[in-house]
Amino acid sequence: MKKKLILILMPVMMAFSAVACGGNGNDSKDSSSASTDEVVDTESQESEASWEISYYIDEFGDPTDVGNLKGVFSGTFSNTATNGSDLNVVMFFNISDNSEAEFNIRLLEYGNQVATYSKSETGYAFFDMLTKIDGEVSEFSLHGNPPNDDLILWDRQDDPQATKIKDYLYEGKKISCVININNSKYNFTIDGEGFAKSYDELYGLEESIKDTELETEYITETETGIETEVESKQNTESESYEITYQKAKVYPNSVGTIWIQSIFEITNTGTKPLYLDSGSCDLEDENGTLISSRSTILVYPDIINAGEKAYYYEETIIDNLDSVIELNIIPRPNVKEASLEKIDFPVTDFKLSDSDSGIKMLGRVENTSNEAQNMIYIVAILFDEKDAPIGQIYTMLLDELAASDKIGFEGYEMSLPDNIKAKDISRYEVFAYPPQHQY
Repeated sequence: MKKKLILILMPVMMAFSAVACGGNGNDSKDSSSASTDEVVDTESQESEASWEISYYIDEFGDPTDVGNLKGVFSGTFSNTATNGSDLNVVMFFNISDNSEAEFNIRLLEYGNQVATYSKSETGYAFFDMLTKIDGEVSEFSLHGNPPNDDLILWDRQDDPQATKIKDYLYEGKKISCVININNSKYNFTIDGEGFAKSYDELYGLEESIKDTELETEYITETETGIETEVESKQNTESESYEITYQKAKVYPNSVGTIWIQSIFEITNTGTKPLYLDSGSCDLEDENGTLISSRSTILVYPDIINAGEKAYYYEETIIDNLDSVIELNIIPRPNVKEASLEKIDFPVTDFKLSDSDSGIKMLGRVENTSNEAQNMIYIVAILFDEKDAPIGQIYTMLLDELAASDKIGFEGYEMSLPDNIKAKDISRYEVFAYPPQHQY
């Protein structure tokens, strides 16, 4: 039986159902980013919901003690096909395991259709969100996983953007927002009503739980009496995995642009399935000097059973690198025990060939599930004669694929190093699966 992780809202907001969220990135911003003179004060628009606590439920339908904050708000959107149409915005707020704030923003056109957007040549999508708070205009960066995952506002290493928004909402302020995506413009207002109360209730409770998660307590005798020491270690998850390969490579492309390829391989060495979310890494030179800190590195696939492998992979350009140098990679995977059952689809008639756009993959995928699929990820990991991963080819199918039906696909490399050709590929692994998101 396929297990699903579902958000249950307390109190329940019947108007909207939760759609899974995720992340993928891009190092170039969308060319249609809003300019400061586009900010419209939408504080007069009515917010149809304030902030409440929503809890996750397990596969048995029982609420857990893991939750986040959820708010549903209204606005308008316009593009070449419509003007001033209804927009609903669902926002989630949570604090990550490393204590960083994060907002997920879901734009629902006409009230119930998830907004779509395209990726750039690097596969990521970045957008600007302009805000007006107490008459002051500010700009925040969002990223998303095309074509329709939630947009994410997060705390950067040098700029805690999500925390700034959180603090405004905690004060009960209203925030007017404008997001330009491709040819569409989205105007809405976030209302801070109820945020502080829900925040204190959720995260205040979590702090009290942490205080009671003590693993050991011991007593030591001293010359002056008895001293009680409490070791306040939190219980940690016992996922078993190893980083079995890691490499960063710097190389010029055909026009001389310097690219960085980052790969790290995760092997499930335990007995339970693992869920992998987007990770991060530091890149440093041979002297240990930090060159770049990368975040939102995607992983393929996102669920692995015992003995299986997954691959964090990124090809990107960074601003402060203009020559080929040796880099070391310090990987930081994001791994937890899977509560979802892994879904994968068989791939047949697969082959690689050279084309004017680089290495091309061609094949068929079959939907072996019991329901139609509207999105399927297909990823080929490429290996050299030493059985080391050296590249990736990725595509996404957006046409509906009925249960038990097959469909052909093709995809191209983005910017592989060393002018790799199809003949250089010793073997490959192909993963085909629908989006599976676990909170």
